[in-house]
Amino acid sequence: MDRAEDLNLQILGIECWEKEEEKFTKYYEDYKIDRWHRKAYDELVNDHSPCIYTATFDVPAYLLREYPKE
Repeated sequence: MDRAEDLNLQILGIECWEKEEEKFTKYYEDYKIDRWHRKAYDELVNDHSPCIYTATFDVPAYLLREYPKE
């Protein structure tokens, strides 16, 4: 989350996975606060641990052009 904030990436969703199955997802549309992802992550940890967490990002085009593909 720190890196996403530093790069100004928008986090669209945070997913909680268990045994290769998505269990719970939090979406930015459901929160009306800045840094909503921190609150959503805390809720997932407190309510649904243990999980493997993943996130979906909106990466600006200029960042994609900045790093060449290898």
